[in-house]
Amino acid sequence: MGSRYVTRRLRCPALSEPSRLLGWLVELGQRDPGAVLYPTSDDLAWFQALHADALAPYFKLFAPPVKVLNELLDKASLNELCQRVGIDTPPAAAPRTDAELEEAARTLPMPVLIKQRTQLFSRARDKGVLVGTREDLVRQAKAYRERSDRVTDLSSELPEATLSLLQTYFAEGMDNSIQVSGFIDETGELFVTRGVVKLLQRPRRMGLSLCLEDVEVPPELNERIRELCREAGYYGVFELEFLRVDGKHLLIDFNPRYYHYMGFCIARGMPVPLFTTLAAMGERTALRGAVEQAKRAQGSGPRAFCYSSQLKEMVLAQGLAFTMTHTEVARWVRWYRANRDTMHDPMDEPEDRFPHYLDVASGLVDCVRHPRAFIRSIALNK
Repeated sequence: MGSRYVTRRLRCPALSEPSRLLGWLVELGQRDPGAVLYPTSDDLAWFQALHADALAPYFKLFAPPVKVLNELLDKASLNELCQRVGIDTPPAAAPRTDAELEEAARTLPMPVLIKQRTQLFSRARDKGVLVGTREDLVRQAKAYRERSDRVTDLSSELPEATLSLLQTYFAEGMDNSIQVSGFIDETGELFVTRGVVKLLQRPRRMGLSLCLEDVEVPPELNERIRELCREAGYYGVFELEFLRVDGKHLLIDFNPRYYHYMGFCIARGMPVPLFTTLAAMGERTALRGAVEQAKRAQGSGPRAFCYSSQLKEMVLAQGLAFTMTHTEVARWVRWYRANRDTMHDPMDEPEDRFPHYLDVASGLVDCVRHPRAFIRSIALNK
């Protein structure tokens, strides 16, 4: 993003050309071996694990086998994993046939969110389609399945990748969900987490976290997460999202990679990039020391996170469109003012303002290039 701390940038082939990307990485590794390679997206996590044998001679890697990611990134198999370790999930069905789809339409609590079982290499990066009536569910599910398209063929590794998951939708997901991020090593012994509560997301119905606050992870939930990683055979950085419904924590997502509010966790004493670097390089003593220090730092650092420019844009747009009440607008203005002096904004650091300017400019360009999408999803909250 143009930070003054960036000293080198490389342009690589897109993931839509996996053979070219793999060749580029191997060539880079041969030319300059020994760098730590760690993913920033689900696609890259899966791609790196699939081609670990080709990459390992030239890069320092710290990632589980691809079969582990197959199980975690498929929401249907993730739900089965959760059942085995005692983690609750929303009511869901993963129909393979029209008969199973019709049965799910009759029995699932409404409303239902139709989503991809996995977003790996999906051309449509949507959060799903919300259906409010049983009469529409079968038709919408079939139409959604027909629209499923991948930039690369996954049939040999994930034959069910194009299928959908039907999941009961809870409005509680709009705010007050708990997101837990952390690190676990291969043994499951070195384990540390940080929790946040999601106050606002963009778009508001289904979107990325926009405003967060620090929260303590309940000890029992923390232990369940550790057991989930052990059961799956997962190690590395993770980020999970839980809805809070009727006193229960319902898992809806597992991200086996770096995540977008990682800087907030670093600022609160959990430097996950340091953990992965030490682990990849085999520095076990230093890794243990860093994890223990992070545990001692629990509760330190800023208490709030926010993409300030995006919050201001959304509050202004929805206030003018009357999709956010005056009371809600006033609430977010008060929240921002109360936290702005100590909050973590990854795009607006006082000593490095250029990313902030680029972020604002990028938002304006998107608004001009895609005005209908902006009005519909941001201003009208649809």
